[in-house]
Amino acid sequence: MKNSNGSKTKLKESSNDTEISARQRAEAQAEKIPLDVSEMPAEKIEEVVQELNVHQIQLATQNESLQRISKELEKSRDDYRELFDFAPVGYFTLAPDYRILEVNLTGCTMLGLSRQDLLNDVFTRYLLPAYTDTFYLCLQNAEKSKALIACEYQMHKSSGSVFAVSARIGWTPEVGGQRQCRLAIMDVTEQKKAETALKESEQRFRELADALSEGIYETDTSGALTYTNRRMLALLGSSEEEVKKGLSLFDIFSPAYVVTARSSFARVLRGEDAGANEYLIKRRDGTQFPALVHSLAIKNAEVQGVRGILVDITAHKKAEQALKESEERFFKTFQSSPLAMTIASLPDGRWTEVNDSFLRLTEYNREEIVGHTSVELGMFPNAEQRAAGIQDFLETGKMINREFSVRTKTGKLISVLSSSEQITIGGKTYAISISVDITERKKAEVKLKEYSVKLEEANAQLQQFVYAASHDLREPLRMMTSFSQSLAKYLEDKLDARAREYVEFVVNGAARMQRLLDDLLIFSRVATQTLPFQQVDMERVFQDVLVNLKVSIEETGATITHDKLPEIEADPAQMAQVLQNLISNAIKFHCQGEQPVVRVSYKKDSEWIFYVKDNGIGISQELFGRLFVIFSRLNPQEEYPGSGMGLAITKRVVQRHGGRVWVESEPGKGSTFYFTVAINNTEKETGSQEQVLS
Repeated sequence: MKNSNGSKTKLKESSNDTEISARQRAEAQAEKIPLDVSEMPAEKIEEVVQELNVHQIQLATQNESLQRISKELEKSRDDYRELFDFAPVGYFTLAPDYRILEVNLTGCTMLGLSRQDLLNDVFTRYLLPAYTDTFYLCLQNAEKSKALIACEYQMHKSSGSVFAVSARIGWTPEVGGQRQCRLAIMDVTEQKKAETALKESEQRFRELADALSEGIYETDTSGALTYTNRRMLALLGSSEEEVKKGLSLFDIFSPAYVVTARSSFARVLRGEDAGANEYLIKRRDGTQFPALVHSLAIKNAEVQGVRGILVDITAHKKAEQALKESEERFFKTFQSSPLAMTIASLPDGRWTEVNDSFLRLTEYNREEIVGHTSVELGMFPNAEQRAAGIQDFLETGKMINREFSVRTKTGKLISVLSSSEQITIGGKTYAISISVDITERKKAEVKLKEYSVKLEEANAQLQQFVYAASHDLREPLRMMTSFSQSLAKYLEDKLDARAREYVEFVVNGAARMQRLLDDLLIFSRVATQTLPFQQVDMERVFQDVLVNLKVSIEETGATITHDKLPEIEADPAQMAQVLQNLISNAIKFHCQGEQPVVRVSYKKDSEWIFYVKDNGIGISQELFGRLFVIFSRLNPQEEYPGSGMGLAITKRVVQRHGGRVWVESEPGKGSTFYFTVAINNTEKETGSQEQVLS
């Protein structure tokens, strides 16, 4: 357009020159013609007329040309005005006082006003106040440099809406003694929004990248790092300043891996997927760590570099090593275990591994076992046993302590106790099994059962003997006591003091024998003559015991305290027997000259725990083992009379109730006897219906 307009201008200038010359010649020729042509010769007049006619024709032609050129100039002026008005850039011409001397339609549209409204208006009125100093500074720089200056500021329309402007400012040479400022401005609001959005997007990317637990990096096409997230810097032990100074991606690899890294980098630049690769990365301090690196090309119109992710796999490598070591330990344990162990694939049940103990148990060698099943080898002669074990395993994923009969390679039948559990190895499912040879134990169980039957028979005979002995000896003891007393009375005047003492020894001995027989009978009946377990109010049992011990309590001045006792599942008569034995012992074995103080209480844990605490003479720890032995006595009969059966009976009763009994004591510091009762006693015994014969 510029060249075309230039050609038109030159054409017009050439035409004008020709027209001016023709006119000047015509005028010069006309001046030569005398005012009075009468004196001219006819030939000269005719020549002049012809010449004037020629000039007239030339002038007519020149007039047509001038009219055409005038129209072309007018059209060119209109084209320039259209180009000026509809240019995408707003053009302003300002006077030195910033009045608008000229503005195109684009500039009018930007400010939302007509050309008429803007002409002679002050341009700076449409600047945001915060940008006026920036604008004035740009004007000064343009005037000093005599060049176009780029400038950015913000303006507002007549409506008040704000838009961003990118401008070029320059001054024209003086015209008529006055310089003018020319402005070309572009509305860059959308561009600024896009730039802001891009900046925010980049900020979000960086914040997200910094929050990741993996290292993120970007490079140019030479491999120089252009961006690293915080994790990447932390992994390398480097700073942003070091990266900005020109740290290369290839500087972070251990020397042995640089060639591989460069090859992978080149493939990525060619647009290939190099995949994830393991490298050894070196930190700034020289230490190294294993990492997994995956990178992709950064593309715009063309490849601009590489973006990658670096993952520290130190923990993963340690886990792999630990797993490997664990597998090695498992394999060693598996192979060296004294228990027979196997691993079989599922669901076909084919053995993939067996240990030496299993081979010794079954008498096969490894080649005969691995790759085969127990069915193929006919190891389980009892199909029902095998089916029941498989059913357990299928329902629960495990099988615990199942007994099987197994046929060995030589045909020998053995008994084994087996357990199996489902495991996953390398994504595949297996069953690991452990078997124990219980053949000898089964034989021992048979013998033990035989011994148990014999023992029960012996116990029954012993109980019958004890009952018979205690029952049959009662009558002779009564006769001894009765005749001794009668003899003493009959010979009362003839017996001296020593003889009467001997008679008293006989009577007392018979009485002690009677008490021993009574306690022995009670001991024998603990497991035979009993009541069914039922809800027992131990508080009521305690109160009944106090009534039974009323005489002893009053004679010794004993103080008995207790916490309210609970209800339990037990034999009420035997619970009364236990409490009475322990409380009576606490009263009996008190210190001389000191009144007995007895405390009865309990607590509930996984069982009922009762205790009887006293302030008596106490017991040496080395004597604890003799306390609950039948007929065992720790003190002389003369000081503390009794049969020595009370604690033995207590122990047997407590054992029947699923409990235990023990003591805590020190000489001179009293004793605390504990006994327990199972919380859920389900035993319902009726016991023997033997009657105590008088």
